[in-house]
Amino acid sequence: PFREVLPRSHGRGHHGLQKEAEIIGVDAIADDLRAGGNVMVTCEFRKTTKEIAAALIARGTVTKEEILVVNSETVGGEQQRLFLHQADRESRKYRAVIVSPTVESGLSITHQGKPHFTLGVHFGKGSMSTASRAIQQICRVRYLTKVVACITEQPVDHRHYLTRDMRAGRARLAYIAGN
Repeated sequence: PFREVLPRSHGRGHHGLQKEAEIIGVDAIADDLRAGGNVMVTCEFRKTTKEIAAALIARGTVTKEEILVVNSETVGGEQQRLFLHQADRESRKYRAVIVSPTVESGLSITHQGKPHFTLGVHFGKGSMSTASRAIQQICRVRYLTKVVACITEQPVDHRHYLTRDMRAGRARLAYIAGN
């Protein structure tokens, strides 16, 4: 199923909305990992990749060795390079793979015959990447059937630019997830 987390403002600033969405998303990831699943996480920002990884480790949900973070700071690392060259094989080594737009094109994870990831989660605000790009990012895992999109509400002056793309993105994720 597709679940969208779109917190609403109740006098909290935009940063409060982002934190609320991140907490809900991290809860979904932790629940899936505790149930024995493996998670593919995509983030609009490098900073978010680090925050999500740190939150999962701090909760004791996974160890540092069970998480692969790929962003502009880590992309030169040995594990990250191996992942980018052999994503199907290398992703199976991790319970959680967390990526920024650094991993944007040319990557396809199919895990032929034996799916590894049980949940896909996207964290974003829609300010740097469109819903279409977010979908492209999370759909690198070709077989996902459970997707959670944690998207913070946009300020009113930006909303009109994103409305059509966000609606198309929601419909595409719901279609992929079968609901």
